[in-house]
Amino acid sequence: MQAESLAEYVKSSAHTIRACVVVNASKESTIKKFESQFHCVDSFHPKLESSESNPVCGICGKAMIRSYDLKNYKVAHLINSYFDENGVLSAVSILSRILGVEAVSYTTPKEVTNKILGLSHGNV
Repeated sequence: MQAESLAEYVKSSAHTIRACVVVNASKESTIKKFESQFHCVDSFHPKLESSESNPVCGICGKAMIRSYDLKNYKVAHLINSYFDENGVLSAVSILSRILGVEAVSYTTPKEVTNKILGLSHGNV
């Protein structure tokens, strides 16, 4: 839905999109992102993304709770829904198809920078 909304906005605006750039958007990296999200039992305390095995809340010092149970079928379904049958992010696939642009995957920020620098030299 977000891809379709963005596509509609771009079609009706003065802005154009020439390519969809995806950085490290593998299923494995997405799962790691879900695994690293924690929150405190106190909903007023901020959420946390952490590489620590047992992070604690910076406000109350209590152990943080994992935000997503990856064994929960709804969470697994949510993660799977991000990707199409080719392992590409679904939203990127839809957006690139709707706008007729290329979807390019990169694994490092340097690769993205190199692509942008290449595009900025009269290739856009």
